[in-house]
Amino acid sequence: MGGPRIVGINASGTIAVAWDMFGGTMAIDTVNGTISLLGFGNDLRPPGDGGHVISTDNNGGFVWDSVNGKRQIGDIDNYCVPTSVNSRGQVVGYLFPTAGGPPQAFLWDDVNGLQKLGTLGGDESFAWQINDTMIAGTSKVADGNTHVFYGKLDGGKPDLQITGFTVTPDPKKTPASNKGKGKGSEKDNDDSKNAKTATVKVFVANQGSGNAVASSTKIVDGKKLLTTLATPAIPAGQSVTLTYTWDLKKVEEGKHTLTATADSAAQVTETNETNNTFKTTFTIKED
Repeated sequence: MGGPRIVGINASGTIAVAWDMFGGTMAIDTVNGTISLLGFGNDLRPPGDGGHVISTDNNGGFVWDSVNGKRQIGDIDNYCVPTSVNSRGQVVGYLFPTAGGPPQAFLWDDVNGLQKLGTLGGDESFAWQINDTMIAGTSKVADGNTHVFYGKLDGGKPDLQITGFTVTPDPKKTPASNKGKGKGSEKDNDDSKNAKTATVKVFVANQGSGNAVASSTKIVDGKKLLTTLATPAIPAGQSVTLTYTWDLKKVEEGKHTLTATADSAAQVTETNETNNTFKTTFTIKED
């Protein structure tokens, strides 16, 4: 014992080989006639349909293919153990935080990097299998039992952005209070002058290539929080309109800056986490 062991071979002729005694691994590309030494490690898996080989070494998980070579999975904060890879090179498995803590299921690819998949309410989860459309794994629930989970791949990450918002009636035409000053002050203005509330509509768009889970959108006036709005899941390329009724009775006159922030509770993993805010400035005055 201790000689080469064939771990698996795929339809395109990639062979994964391990030496149990020494812990060495290699990949053989029979089409191009090349042999790639993958280093010492454990957990070598059968190659995927796209010719990808996954395993672990001293630095954690890695994926290899004949075009891109060996790439490490994970980062300084997480030691990753890959369990399955699909034909596109997307990898699933479980990770151990280097700071300590229970294992967590993950999804990794070259474009989006490492993504934690969370749990079903318990403290640990494992992703075991992936194909080109779905992920399947197991997770503990709140009572400590283990359940199966599965989900569809959306092909990429979301990118939530506030594309704008409107305030009706226009605050520039709305007094801070309902006190008329001067002869004919009420008569000379339209009905919006008498409004005690304004309707704020916020437009949240998902500009990314993946679906966004449900999240929160925050609206502030200067530094004062006005509201946090529940935001539904938004498919890639689509948008939603959120509505808030702004009480103007106690709003002071002067310059105001309304700021809307998408995913204010950081519930969505996005391609760009820095473009979630939209601001508009106006002056409220009493005529």
